[in-house]
Amino acid sequence: ELSQLDAEINDRDIVWFLLNQSSLSTNYTGRVTDNLTKEVRQKLQHHNSSVLLMGKDGGVKATDTQLRLHKLFSEIDSMPMRQRELQHP
Repeated sequence: ELSQLDAEINDRDIVWFLLNQSSLSTNYTGRVTDNLTKEVRQKLQHHNSSVLLMGKDGGVKATDTQLRLHKLFSEIDSMPMRQRELQHP
């Protein structure tokens, strides 16, 4: 689903992280350090959800038990920062 909706993900400037027990996958273009992986894991440990939508400010904006990208897109598209982006591309 992440690869199928890559254009929509990029349009919304979404950086995603997919964690399992031993590895981290991401579309993040920067260097994925052990420290970054640790920070992402710590953020996830504080929530009982498997999906977190975090803002650019680091705050958790929404949670879910499964990945539903269209629901997340709607959530993002309703945010003031996104509304400004859509009005002034």
